[in-house]
Amino acid sequence: MNAPVQPKAAKAPKAQKPPMFPRPVGKKPTLAEVLEVLQPLCGEPVHLDRAEDPLLDHLLVAVLSLHTTPARARDALRALSGTYLDFNELRVSARSEIEKALEDYVPSDVRKKAAWDLRMALQDVYDQTHGLDLEPLRSRDPDDLGSFVANMKKPEEKPAYPQSVGGPVPALPNTPGGPAAMVFQLAVGKSSLALGPLERRFLGRLGLMPNGARLANKRKALERQVKPDERLRFAWVAGTCARLFETDFDERHPFARLLVERRSKELEERERAARAAEKLAEELRKKEAIEAARRQRIEDEERRKREKVEQRKAAEAARKKAIEDRKRAAEEKRKAAEAARKKAIEDRKRAAEEKRKAAEAARKKAIEERKRAAEARRKAAEAARKKAIEERKRAAEAKRKAAEAARKKAAEKARAERERAAKARLAKGKGGKGKGGKGKGGKGGKGGGGRKR
Repeated sequence: MNAPVQPKAAKAPKAQKPPMFPRPVGKKPTLAEVLEVLQPLCGEPVHLDRAEDPLLDHLLVAVLSLHTTPARARDALRALSGTYLDFNELRVSARSEIEKALEDYVPSDVRKKAAWDLRMALQDVYDQTHGLDLEPLRSRDPDDLGSFVANMKKPEEKPAYPQSVGGPVPALPNTPGGPAAMVFQLAVGKSSLALGPLERRFLGRLGLMPNGARLANKRKALERQVKPDERLRFAWVAGTCARLFETDFDERHPFARLLVERRSKELEERERAARAAEKLAEELRKKEAIEAARRQRIEDEERRKREKVEQRKAAEAARKKAIEDRKRAAEEKRKAAEAARKKAIEDRKRAAEEKRKAAEAARKKAIEERKRAAEARRKAAEAARKKAIEERKRAAEAKRKAAEAARKKAAEKARAERERAAKARLAKGKGGKGKGGKGKGGKGGKGGGGRKR
């Protein structure tokens, strides 16, 4: 018998997460109260003194005033007008050149940002109007101005303005919001509210845009709330705040507090997006965990396969190593036998070579000894021959010297004989002179003396 089926327990209701931005209870702030809170944060709109001055000049002064005082912003515009031939030359100039032109008017810590904002404002106007002239905006009906602004954007271009929370795209997407909204309000004057893209975005984020299908009806309803003298300030504040917290939300900022107090749909969208992102992240984490487990299983299987392959390779390597070891041992044994055989052959060759060298050395030694003996005999014979020659030479020289001495002795003897004879004759002549007196004998003696001389 089948057991009775137990009813499934009802699932407990899922606990709802509290909102990221707690909604206060009570009355929502009005547009006037919102503007009163934001006015000190955004400051006063800055433009040229004369309303009839070019709208582009108003725009540039307003952009510069974000980084310096209003007076210096106006002076800086005059200096730039004198430095550059026209604003198009300023638009295409390098940022470093623009920074140098702003040295006397903008503090150094914000000069780079001021030069960038100035050039981007000119580029926005150039991109949207195909020139640098905003005067066609003047004296237009606000509805006509809206269509004109909508046509300023070329259809093939994508808007540069982020639309994270929806809303219209501003006509000057890279220009600071306050000056961009102010220049359109200056174009229509105080008689009407321009209600451009930035103002509509601002009101839409706070839930302050009047109900109605037509923009003209919404404009009229807002014109009853924003008086003519306040419209320029309204455009400035709305434009400045329209782009706040497109990406990062600072809960401490007064505008963020106004969004909370107004129960802004933007916060709900942010919360919904955050929860969707959290849900997506959770799903991604689960998928990643499943994928990680799958990858781990695959890696484990691959590791086991690798281990088996490595074990098989290790066994094969061990088998190959044993074979190689046996081959190496046999080769070493063969090499040792071959080396012993070669060594024995070498030893026999070396012994034979040594014996041959010893015999050759003995033969060479005997030859050398015979040569030395022959040389000694030859040298002894040569010495005896030379000695005999020397002795003959000495005997001949002694004989010659003896003959020469005998010849000299004979010559000396003959000379001595001649001298004795001469002396005898002299002595004989002197004796005759003594006997003869002064006669012939005396002459003869004289004559004899003359012969002696």
